[in-house]
Amino acid sequence: MMTAESDRRPALGALLVAAGMVLVAAFAWLSRPATGAPPFHQYELEFLYRIPRGEAAFYLKYLALGLPAVLLLGFGLSFLLGRAFWEGLLNRLDAVGERTFVGAIMIVAALLVLGVARYVLHDQPVTDDERVYLFQADLLSRGHLFLDSQPLREFYDNVFIVNNGKWYGKYPPGHPLFLVPGVVTGFPRVVPALLAALNVLLLYRLAGFYFSRRLARAAALLLLASPFFLFTGATLLSHTSCLTMLLLFGWAVHRSLAGGNTALVAGAACGMAFLIRPYTALIIGLPAAVAWFLALRHRKAPLKPWLTALGTASLFALALLVVNQVLTGNPFRTGYAEVQGDRGRVLGFGEVIPGRLEHTPASGLLNVLQTIVRLNFWSFGWPLGWLFVVAALLWSRRRELLPLWAILSVTALGSILYFSLGVSDTGPVKYYELLPVIVLLTVAGAASLNERIGRAGRPGLSALAPALIAALTLVGWGLFGRAQAGELRQLTDRIAAPYRQVAQLPQDQRLLIFTGTLQRSPFDSWVFSAPNNVPESEARVLYVRDRGDDNRAIIGRMADRAPYFLEKNQGQQFELTRLSGDEASRRMVEERERDAIAHLRKLEIKEAIDLLVQASELDPKRAKTFLLLGWACEQGRLAGPAESAYRKALELDKNNPDHYFFLGRFLGRANRLDEALPLLETAVRANPRQKDYATALDQVRSGVPPP
Repeated sequence: MMTAESDRRPALGALLVAAGMVLVAAFAWLSRPATGAPPFHQYELEFLYRIPRGEAAFYLKYLALGLPAVLLLGFGLSFLLGRAFWEGLLNRLDAVGERTFVGAIMIVAALLVLGVARYVLHDQPVTDDERVYLFQADLLSRGHLFLDSQPLREFYDNVFIVNNGKWYGKYPPGHPLFLVPGVVTGFPRVVPALLAALNVLLLYRLAGFYFSRRLARAAALLLLASPFFLFTGATLLSHTSCLTMLLLFGWAVHRSLAGGNTALVAGAACGMAFLIRPYTALIIGLPAAVAWFLALRHRKAPLKPWLTALGTASLFALALLVVNQVLTGNPFRTGYAEVQGDRGRVLGFGEVIPGRLEHTPASGLLNVLQTIVRLNFWSFGWPLGWLFVVAALLWSRRRELLPLWAILSVTALGSILYFSLGVSDTGPVKYYELLPVIVLLTVAGAASLNERIGRAGRPGLSALAPALIAALTLVGWGLFGRAQAGELRQLTDRIAAPYRQVAQLPQDQRLLIFTGTLQRSPFDSWVFSAPNNVPESEARVLYVRDRGDDNRAIIGRMADRAPYFLEKNQGQQFELTRLSGDEASRRMVEERERDAIAHLRKLEIKEAIDLLVQASELDPKRAKTFLLLGWACEQGRLAGPAESAYRKALELDKNNPDHYFFLGRFLGRANRLDEALPLLETAVRANPRQKDYATALDQVRSGVPPP
């Protein structure tokens, strides 16, 4: 009887797996672009406070089809492969040498993050914050917290930038310090890759205090499989370095409790996290610090390590106050307040936008609930990401998990004070630092579920927990992760579009790019700014704000740069327009014209045309260039382009008789005598002494094309 039942399990498992794959295919078919579903991400102000309709619709559809698919696949894989298969996998994982495993997870983490940055994010920012962090890192690399505002400082105003006599970004200096090596070497994207490698290592070490080695290794792999970890980890946002410091703090606390001399490390790590993201460090670090204190009291151990860490962390808090004093003149006034004035708060209750938005405890609680929804899907890309966390809450009675529950609870309560949900292109980034807590509780929940099933004596379900995790991860990346990678590729392609146009300008030009409106409603990203840059003579491109007629002042000051105007038009397309009149461009245009004439004398028509086209792009309002271009095209028997160039020259300058003559002669030679006659008459009236004009006019009046 048992043998027959056992024999039926693989067949039943295969059937369940096939059914699950049908649901996966159904979700993929319903999610294709042709279905006209509303966009997942939207970028109007209101979507900082509520989940967009397209995102909510995706989640509901993912629950409706993805969750049944996962259950079918999970049960199917459990029946099909059996407990021995999954136990064998975990045993093989456990058998890998320690150095090999650590090296492998760190290398894989760094390579995955670099790959996401290059091939998904296209090395582009997803928010204005990243541009500000790079600017602050640039200042720090020069040995400055700030620079004096530039002459004509209004041209250097930008999003989240203070420019009031002092010029700096609004954020604390901790994360920009991490970016300095990347900025100095010209490879800032390497920094988050290295941080990802450190984060997965620290999570593995931290998990070793909670679980057996093989479960700790499973936790590290689970973090590596998180779309949230990889996508946000590939950005230049401060959450990556803050996570590193909080993980280091957690590891040092546990190591200290185990007898290690790591109190200074714990204090420095917690303090540095505060210097990166003060409120995040507070709501996550405080429960951990209290748990450390209580553990020492419970053991009747000396409080010296805890006090040492507290003193060390306090030095970093003091450093932040000193930075505020230097930048704002008030140790308790931040860059946020300098940028946003009286609305510089990001925490608390009250009016956020006068007359439009007020933050209340009710709206704060709603934000927390919406964040719980987002974390459910983004933490691992699973349709039910909280599944094993709930299992841990119901079935795990391990006291050592209490600090993790405290961190979740305090973060939820503290988040009620946040005015907004934050941006979410790569996940709910404000809560990135919670990911290790969610990973550890997920592993604890999976282990608890596995134990309960084992005690129940149900052989067919004995492999359910690992099979479910495998199914969840496969479905998560096959449906959720793939969809989000596609969304991010499209997003960053849009963000990169105007800068691709700039990159296509002649490489021998030094450029001054005036940026106008870079976003028009409906907005298509959270990037509203151009790069922040310090004006230096060796920099090829300098971005400044458009100030209309006042632009002449900075054009005159930087006469060696070719000015262009970059703006998104009403049709949501970027336009890069040449602004004429600067000395550098005049020299370049004249040089190209001289070279083109030399080529024409050698009958090298194509080379001459290429040079004159370049000259016309450099200065599209120079009539002489178009006259020469018309002549070159006429010599090359390119009638259409020749006529267009001649007419453009006449349009730009109607006072030069040459423009009437060349167009009139061209039309006469094409036997369009009626069109040629008034043009040649105008040329002769303007300059009756010019024999070529008179000769061509006489020919046309006689009904003969001019020579």
